[in-house]
Amino acid sequence: MNSALTDLLHAACSPSNLEVFLNKTLQILGGHTVFGSKAGLALVTGSGLRPAAIFKNFTKKEQALILAGKQPAGGLFLKVPLPSAGKERGMIAVRLDVCGPGKTEADSFLKTTAELAGARLAQERRDRALNRERDNAAAIRHIEELYLACPGISLKEISRAVLDEGRRLTGSAFGFAGYLDPAAGSLVAITLTDDVWKKRCRVKDSPYIFKEFNGLWGWVLKKKKPLLTNDAAADPRASGVPQGHIKIDRFLGVPAIYDGKLLGILALANPAGPYGAQDLETAGRLAQVYAIILKRVLEEMRLAQESDKRQAIIASSRDIIYSAGADGKFTYISSRVRDYGYEPEELVGRSVLEFIHPEDVELAAKAFTDAIRSGKTLPLLSYRILKKDGSFFYA
Repeated sequence: MNSALTDLLHAACSPSNLEVFLNKTLQILGGHTVFGSKAGLALVTGSGLRPAAIFKNFTKKEQALILAGKQPAGGLFLKVPLPSAGKERGMIAVRLDVCGPGKTEADSFLKTTAELAGARLAQERRDRALNRERDNAAAIRHIEELYLACPGISLKEISRAVLDEGRRLTGSAFGFAGYLDPAAGSLVAITLTDDVWKKRCRVKDSPYIFKEFNGLWGWVLKKKKPLLTNDAAADPRASGVPQGHIKIDRFLGVPAIYDGKLLGILALANPAGPYGAQDLETAGRLAQVYAIILKRVLEEMRLAQESDKRQAIIASSRDIIYSAGADGKFTYISSRVRDYGYEPEELVGRSVLEFIHPEDVELAAKAFTDAIRSGKTLPLLSYRILKKDGSFFYA
């Protein structure tokens, strides 16, 4: 028994990955004389770790019973929970063919094995938690740096970066990141046009602008709440998928909300294994940074659209429209000034009074000073303005 304990200690302290450690543990148990090579052995790691369980000499049906917390028939079945941070996480179980005097020794050795395995699994969870936190922070930093380092980056590029990080960190096969059109209120799932959907989704003319919010992702937007389901087809919130659409087995969706306002969504689907609480936390953090960037980019787009409208109005006006600073120098002047021989850029930074007829300068200067002092716009005045050819016109 001392030799077996030594082997267990070496296995628990070795740098090998989790699956190798679990298999080694069962190998050591199977090699112990009190169990024997024909004993049924099971090691269930509990939630949050993969592989979730390994078995030896149990049928598929018996494995399912053990995972469901039930006892398979036949022989003597011993079960010991795996302790970790004061909580039971998984178990070690063994089925002996006969009851004999070795039961006490078997039970004692199982408990010792459970202590060692529990300590190794606790360390595994800590390491994975640290790695996940590091990966999450790196992903968020990457998205933020992409936005800050690339002025004018498109919403599709930002959405693509958020989706890529979400898929990578959660192991999701598919997904999309999209934003709500501030004017129309529709969802623009801009990443749905990417190759992965074009190649795998056989729905003809798949839209990426949705006016109605249906199914699982629609529930996320309507309720402004995250949703995680590992049985999408049976989820009552699902509305099914059209023929030819990618089959959704597992779904994770998180709304992108900034200051209480819904701005978009990050939706993920079909990882190799079930989604867990850590995946939900990861998607939530990505959705938070996505919402912050969406807020800024959508505001920039709104201001740009307003500026374009103003420029269109100014360009269509027959009047010269200008602005000047407190020092009386032009800060902006419309293109209509070309009618009088000037280019707008050659006037910006020069004094307004420089272009007023000498006899009208005093009147214009007083009006300008009064406007600065009162904060009101200049009154309508008639004074003469110098053309580039040296002649004057009344404005």
